[in-house]
Amino acid sequence: MIYFITGGQRSGKSKFAQQLAKRLSDTPIYLATSRIWDDNYLERIRRHQSDRDATWRTVEEEKYQIP
Repeated sequence: MIYFITGGQRSGKSKFAQQLAKRLSDTPIYLATSRIWDDNYLERIRRHQSDRDATWRTVEEEKYQIP
């Protein structure tokens, strides 16, 4: 089953999705596809990373690779 979660910027999508994933699996996977654009964005990414405990497997893969 696939869940599609959408919403505005900083609307709580990640928190909601993480809570849902933890309810559905003891070993959730986090797929991170974003590129770090600036220091503010890096801080947001670090906050998201700190929200996940050791039960998460994280896969980091930019959706567009620049040669």
